[in-house]
Amino acid sequence: MLDAMSDSPETPSIDGNEAVARAAEQARNTADRNIPSLGDLPVAEDTANLRQGPSLHDGLLALLPLIGVWRGEGNAAPTDGSDPYAFGQQLVFAHDGENYISYSSRIWRLDEEGRAVGPDRRETGFLRIDLK
Repeated sequence: MLDAMSDSPETPSIDGNEAVARAAEQARNTADRNIPSLGDLPVAEDTANLRQGPSLHDGLLALLPLIGVWRGEGNAAPTDGSDPYAFGQQLVFAHDGENYISYSSRIWRLDEEGRAVGPDRRETGFLRIDLK
């Protein structure tokens, strides 16, 4: 399990080449993931898969690496005095060809064996570029 929130010396560090190699492997493993679609909208649907749907808006090309469905696990170190806990998370960055990217995050708590034991937090929003 990754310890994404720790600054301890026990957390292994990796160099940039290894990070890129890991990201490429993750992309191969998740290339077919997309957000569910009902298929009956009269406009382009959001897509989290650059191989499907409309092209990404030219003004958002710098954010192209974000587009996708990302999943992972980590450890939270709450600042409110509550106990640290393990969690799983899914992030979805999607677009419909317009000048913004939508995102959603779902987090669930994990037990000591890594099994999901219930929801934790959820967030949605968007990133929009200024066309002026």
